[in-house]
Amino acid sequence: MLEFLHDPRGLIAGIGAGQIEKGRGFIWWPFTKVAIEYGLVTAILFYGFVIYTLFRRAPDRAIAFVLLVWYSFEGTLLTAHNALSLVLFGTLLRIAPDDVLRRRAKKAATPAFPAGDAPARAPREPTRVQEPQVDATGDALLDLHGTPDTDGRLVYAIGDLHGRVDLFDRLVAQIRADIAAHPGGYTGKPLIVLLGDYIDRGPASAQVIDRILELEHDDTIEVRSVLGNHEDAMVAFLDERSSGQSWGRYGGLTTLASYGVPAPEDGAEGWAAARERLRAAVPPAHDAWLRRLEHYIVLGGLIFVHAGLRPGVPLAKQRLKDILYIREEFLDAPVDGGLLVVHGHTPRDEPYGARGRMCVDTGAYATGVLTAARFDGGRPRLIATR
Repeated sequence: MLEFLHDPRGLIAGIGAGQIEKGRGFIWWPFTKVAIEYGLVTAILFYGFVIYTLFRRAPDRAIAFVLLVWYSFEGTLLTAHNALSLVLFGTLLRIAPDDVLRRRAKKAATPAFPAGDAPARAPREPTRVQEPQVDATGDALLDLHGTPDTDGRLVYAIGDLHGRVDLFDRLVAQIRADIAAHPGGYTGKPLIVLLGDYIDRGPASAQVIDRILELEHDDTIEVRSVLGNHEDAMVAFLDERSSGQSWGRYGGLTTLASYGVPAPEDGAEGWAAARERLRAAVPPAHDAWLRRLEHYIVLGGLIFVHAGLRPGVPLAKQRLKDILYIREEFLDAPVDGGLLVVHGHTPRDEPYGARGRMCVDTGAYATGVLTAARFDGGRPRLIATR
């Protein structure tokens, strides 16, 4: 080993010439050639990269490769340190494949939350769906400091629907039961705030809009809806501000189907034809509703918005792109001013609240769990489909 440290080129040349026992292993011809021509460090890095890549893509082949290296290597550089070498190689052979299998198993178990909400980066991937923790009354509690002011209103904020009219109907029924259980003492009618992304991905986008329009005509409640990035993409397609192909990739095809429009053929002409069919199929009431969605809603100490707000920018100067798409810049920063920003857009295992933010998007289209947060001037509570 000391000889190798003092004269690595000489030892490598000896291996290549077959002067050292077991140095003739075929794997050492390219190794010695690379080492002599480009340096020992380059050769080690190259072979290390090969082994690392094999471990990531095909652990069984990597094991065979490492064993072959060990067989050729055994009688040369590591003879004086066989015990240590066996420990190191044995550890490598045990850990690396297990690590690959763990990563693959984790990826396979992750719910299919697409990362197609361009231009935002992909959301933090949930690893499992959890039921919210509930108290004795059956309402889940959010661990938030303070009690956000609602101007005396009873308010329910519902997360991303994404075409799940079945879950929407169930949650509205649960909200009506909750309203009946807490009568009186509030200013005005109960308010339901919808946080955007009503369409795409799920099977019944058109039916979701139908249901929202019906609720808007219900005299017992008030319904207000904010714009989501998916509605913005649909309107851009209808107005020829986008080709529609990117919208189709992250959920628009299911919306077309809900209006009876077949999936378009690839290419600009196919999508142009789909646009004309969609224009003819969308009822005027749906089109008008899509174009009057609010960018955000302010009520007392609450701000309701689809994705979030850019830190440090006054509310009146927030860009629409941020309101619809922002993620990390908003999620990683506290909200100033003692306000609570209630949002969706970034699906999580369960609702969460922290540092002036609350997310109630539980990925309903994929998980079957649609969530609402209830605000009544006290501690916020959660209601989820069950």
